[in-house]
Amino acid sequence: MGISRSACKLHLSEHHGDSAPGAAVRIKVDGLDEYHRMLSDDGYKFYTTMIQAMERGTREMAVQDGFGNRLIFFDEPGR
Repeated sequence: MGISRSACKLHLSEHHGDSAPGAAVRIKVDGLDEYHRMLSDDGYKFYTTMIQAMERGTREMAVQDGFGNRLIFFDEPGR
């Protein structure tokens, strides 16, 4: 199974041993503010996320599922 958005394709697996709860994937995106706005406007009241400026110069937005797995979307302004 997989999900995709534009050129980014993420293949998901439920097979034992493929990963462990708490895994994280970092995905570089263009238009992080627009993507954040799209997720925020979706109206899902049980989960909100925000963009954080990181010390390394990136801006990041994390989305987490019920098992602690995270998708971290980031951009690198000025690079």
